[in-house]
Amino acid sequence: MPQKLGDFAATGVNPPLAVSNDPIPPGQQFKVAKDLFKGPGDSTPDASRDFEAFVWTDRTLADGTSLSNDPDDWEKITPGLAIKPLGPGCGKGRTGLPADAPQCVS
Repeated sequence: MPQKLGDFAATGVNPPLAVSNDPIPPGQQFKVAKDLFKGPGDSTPDASRDFEAFVWTDRTLADGTSLSNDPDDWEKITPGLAIKPLGPGCGKGRTGLPADAPQCVS
């Protein structure tokens, strides 16, 4: 998963989130979300929600698909569900993605 996350950050998003496709451990992504968006009384899912909304402000998927940047649309996201579209479980079971988001990305 770290390599898939690194590849996605560098090539799956326009403009890129990372300058290289170095592996990014999922825990590192969650820590960034918490460091940037978790205030007093906020939960990690709250920070994940706000991080996802921020990421999709003025960004698209590499194929041009736009995703919502409205925090309300990311209300059901948790850290694990945030990276699920990159893994083998994408498209199966529970999702926290907005209705217009693809269930799987590469």
